[in-house]
Amino acid sequence: MNLDLVLASIRPDREEQATIDRVVRELTSRISDILKRDGIKAEPRLVGSVSKGGTHLKDADIDIFIVFSREYREWEMESMGGLRVGHEVLPEGQEKYAEHPYVSGRYLGRKVDIVPCYQIPPGTSIISSVDRTPLHTEYVKDHITDVQRDEVRLLKAFMKTAGVYGSEVKVSGFSGYVCELLVLNFGTFMETIRYFSTLTGPLTIPEDRELLSQFDAPRR
Repeated sequence: MNLDLVLASIRPDREEQATIDRVVRELTSRISDILKRDGIKAEPRLVGSVSKGGTHLKDADIDIFIVFSREYREWEMESMGGLRVGHEVLPEGQEKYAEHPYVSGRYLGRKVDIVPCYQIPPGTSIISSVDRTPLHTEYVKDHITDVQRDEVRLLKAFMKTAGVYGSEVKVSGFSGYVCELLVLNFGTFMETIRYFSTLTGPLTIPEDRELLSQFDAPRR
């Protein structure tokens, strides 16, 4: 298999990347202006694969989180960031619901999600599960190499072809973040696949049992 040809077919081309960059630049600027205008203690932050310097595939969604100060009550955070600001920057967007309500729509032809969360320093307890996402983003950006970004793309494309890419309920598969952690742990796409070919039980990342013993969360 010629992986270079595969990469050429799954990487966004220059025109698509330029559109992505424009969407991010314009929407984060508009959100910042709204937050400043209304005196809201929050800031927009690009998260997900698009934010990590090149782990996204073609037609990737753009995820912009509005990160709120913890001084706001949950209903305030949801109504301001999850709905009001989201609808102002995406007037034709639709309200969707996960752990918090958020706005999903299109801008310059790209699918965009505007999601509220709370600011949490590393090691601080979360208020909602999405609060961890900005920390996940920073972790990957701090540890991934330029070569590994394309290795992640290969793994995501492999998972997508196999029908197991995506953490949403209808798929219950591998999220983009898990794909990134797999490549960080095993080094390359091929080494990750070799590991899967020998796997007979649950997958654990990282394979540091002493470290894992410090956590109470389910290991899955």
